[in-house]
Parts: sequence; structure tokens; C-alpha cells
Amino acid sequence: MRTRLSRFLQSTSVWQSLIVFVGVMLANALGYIYHMLCSRRLGIEEYGVLATLVAGYSMFGAVVAVLTTITAKFTAEFVALDDQPRMRMLARTMMRVCCLKALAVSVVAFFALPVLSVYLHIDTPTLAVGIAAIATSFLLPAWRGMLQGLQAYRELAISTTLEAILRVLSGVAFAWWGYGAFGAMTGFVVGNVFSLAYTWYALRRHVAIGNNQMLLALDLRRLVQTSAHIVLSTTALTSIGFVDVLLARHFLSAQDAGLYGVLSLTGKIIIFSVSFLPTILLPKAVALVARGESAQQILWRAITVTIGFSGIVVALYFAIPTLIVKVMAGSAFLAVAPSVGWYGVATALLAATTLVATYKIGIHQFGFIPGLLLVAALEIMFISYFHRDIAMIVQLVIWANLAALLATVLPERVAKRAAVSQGIG
Repeated sequence: MRTRLSRFLQSTSVWQSLIVFVGVMLANALGYIYHMLCSRRLGIEEYGVLATLVAGYSMFGAVVAVLTTITAKFTAEFVALDDQPRMRMLARTMMRVCCLKALAVSVVAFFALPVLSVYLHIDTPTLAVGIAAIATSFLLPAWRGMLQGLQAYRELAISTTLEAILRVLSGVAFAWWGYGAFGAMTGFVVGNVFSLAYTWYALRRHVAIGNNQMLLALDLRRLVQTSAHIVLSTTALTSIGFVDVLLARHFLSAQDAGLYGVLSLTGKIIIFSVSFLPTILLPKAVALVARGESAQQILWRAITVTIGFSGIVVALYFAIPTLIVKVMAGSAFLAVAPSVGWYGVATALLAATTLVATYKIGIHQFGFIPGLLLVAALEIMFISYFHRDIAMIVQLVIWANLAALLATVLPERVAKRAAVSQGIG
């Protein structure tokens, strides 16, 4: 027993997991402090505006997550192959891509602002600062993805925590000084900018990314193919996770939209709290596959942790929903308490789906993507037609997330069984 405990404590994976877990939990805790303070200051309707902007920020985060995942995946491969020149080339290439994405978002959003303002019922200045937050977030994934692929988890944890700290300090301060949702969203811009500066500094300690290094060509065809698959899968997952908040903002009353924003916030505790697992799972799975080894053991460990944690949180949601809402947002939002447990079920399903999808991306299996895209489209369609009240939307989200999990797990299993059957026949 002592020997096993000693090996466990000396395991690099354990300590890496602990570092990422602490960093993610601290960042998430600060995020919830941000929402707790802003909701109490802004009130239901104004907080509904903030929740909608944050949901939009998270949906555009799909592209940010795609760029981070692509960078982490290829960095992990180059690390496994000890290919420093291509790592340097990757760092420069992805930074160019991120800058172009940020510029594109800014230009398109400038022309789309009047239409978006009418559709979401949000004033133009507040919507503009939300767009600025999205644009600055596009500059982070190139360098954060490299830290993830290098398994430099301490620096990665500092980067995400710094972003969260500055978001709370500046965003909450502006909100309490009377700048409303506009001021609260300004905190996102401030956090992104300072976090970017630190991440650049941290990465230079691991990779020389200057122009004086000899550079080699990347396998652009493979990069584009892999990127396309990751774009589709991450877009589908992000849509499934956040589109309900945007649709609720459009179809429900301002009061119910604000309540739904808090409901979404309570449910996301599960996803954000286990989000450290995909961060660790991806580079390790990629490295094992690059060496010709199996990564299934890592997946099963991550699934076990996800199921255990999600089960505990969902049980608490059903047992004490009123207390959960009161702590998270205050007594003004208690009307949404009956839906908290069921929304927890929905987000637990989504957390499992995200984990399995990340693993399959790492081992280069993309057969689940068409089914996931179909589920994302159907969720939008059904919520658009059936949105009588908050409870109905929550039911649709549960079914969508269950379908997403099945669509992610089943394709390769069905294909394997068919291959075995053909082999036997």
C-alpha cells in the first residue's frame, strides 16, 4: 500500500493534473465571484444582457478553443518527435492566424452591430465592448495552445488565473461604479490583454519564436484537414453548450431571460469544474498515439472523475436548489430554482460529451462529427419552435445533450462491431 501511494504521489501525471485542476478551479471560482457580484449590482434585466454577452463570448470561444486545440495537438506531436524547428514555425504561423481572426471578427461585427442590437435587444455601445472582448480573446489561443502541448501546465494555469483575476477586479469595479453591463464586459478585455502579455513571456522560456531561427515547412495539407475537423466538432459542442442562452434572450421576456442566464450559470459549474481533464487528456493522448501506444487508460480515468464529480453536483442541485441560486445570484432569482437540478443533468451530459470528443480528436478519430453537427442544428430548431417557458427549454436541452453524447460515443463502436462481424463472416 505504501509503495502504491508513493508511486501515485511521485507520478508526473498526478502533479500535472493537480496544477491544472487548481488553476482551473481558481479561475472558475473567480468567474463565479464575478457573476455573483455583477448579478447583485445589475438586477435581473441588466444581468440578462450580461449573461447574453457572456454566452456570445463563449460561443465565439469555439473558434478560440479550435485554435488552442490545433496548436496543442501539433505541439504535442512535435514534442514527442523532438522537432524544435517546426514548433517555432507553428508558434509564428498560429499567431498570424489568430491576428487575422481577430481582425476579421472586428470588421464583420462593425457592420453587423445594428442588426445584432435589434435581435438581442442590447444597446450598441454595450454590444461593441462585447465584440472587443471576443476580438482580444482570439489573440490568446496560439500561445496558450503551445503551453498546453508542451505540458507547461504551471504557466498555463497562471495565464488563465491572471485573466480571471483581472476580469473580476476591473469588470466588477466598472459595474459597481454604475457602468452596467458595458463596464462588466470591459473586464473581459482587460483580462485578455494582460493575460496575453504574460503568456508571451512564459512561452519564450520554452520556445525561441524569433525570426533568427531556421524554419521548416509545416505539413499544410494535414494541418488544414485536422483543423477543419476540429473546427466542426468544437463549433458543434459550443453551440450545444451555449446557444440556448442566446435563444432564450430572443424568445423569452427580459425577466425570464435574466432568470435563464442565472440557470445557465449554475449548470456550467459542472462543465467548468471538470474542464481541466480535456486540457490534460489531449496532449497526453496525442503523445501516446505518436509513439504507437494506446491512450484508453487515460480516457477511462478521466471519465471516472467526470462521472463522480458530476453525480455529486447534480445530487446537490436537486437537494438544495434554492440555496444554490441564492448563493450564486441572490434572492431575486429564486424563481428559477425548480429547474436547477434538471439543468445540472443537461450539463453533466455535455461534460461527458466534451471529454470523449477531445479524446477522439487526440487519437485522430472524427467519425462522430456529422452526428454532433446534426444534434446542434436540431437543438436550435426545436428551441426556436418550442419555447413556451424556461422548463420547456431545459427539457429540450437535456434531450439534445443526451443525443450529443450518443452521437459522440457510438460511431466508432458501431464501425468496430461491423468490422468484427465481417471478419467473422
